[in-house]
Amino acid sequence: MTKSKENIVNSFDGLSSACDSLKKDKNFLDKYQSWLKIFINTIDAGGTIFICGNGGSFAHAQHLTTELVVRFKYNREPIKAICLGSNQANLTAIGNDLEFDQIFSRELNGLYKTIDTVFILSTSGNSPSVIKVAEFVKSKGENAISLLGKDGGKLKNISNSFVIPSDVTSLIQEIQILIGHALCNELEQYILKKN
Repeated sequence: MTKSKENIVNSFDGLSSACDSLKKDKNFLDKYQSWLKIFINTIDAGGTIFICGNGGSFAHAQHLTTELVVRFKYNREPIKAICLGSNQANLTAIGNDLEFDQIFSRELNGLYKTIDTVFILSTSGNSPSVIKVAEFVKSKGENAISLLGKDGGKLKNISNSFVIPSDVTSLIQEIQILIGHALCNELEQYILKKN
């Protein structure tokens, strides 16, 4: 087997093994179901789902927001969702005029209602910008949902979290998007059945 084929096979094997592990993880499956109920309650209350993350997790946050607002598989009513930090004027002004670690929390502060849900994606759980988001939501008497990797970092204990059991950033991100897609699919099915 050539080196390039070996690399892709190893990537497939790593993702497959992680998926097999999560399929058997009662803690994860229970957490997933509880999160799904929270997102559905937000939709039913007319709230907004805010999603945020840094770097690759920011790209995933934008991706998942689009799946909710536009469509996952089927045409249907949009689900109210905003990717924090996607307004570049806000992002640069906050980073320049205030502090970079407020790029998400400042925007959230201007938009958040207690009927809303915040979903944080972080591979380390230690990025100051997403920690500020979790702290803001906590100050409102609620908990942000966070999908994390490695040891969960600081976010693990200040949010409604699940830690993907991996130290490999790329694998954590692959699992994040897989779980995110599953949630989008479930929420879309809920909207279609409701209407």
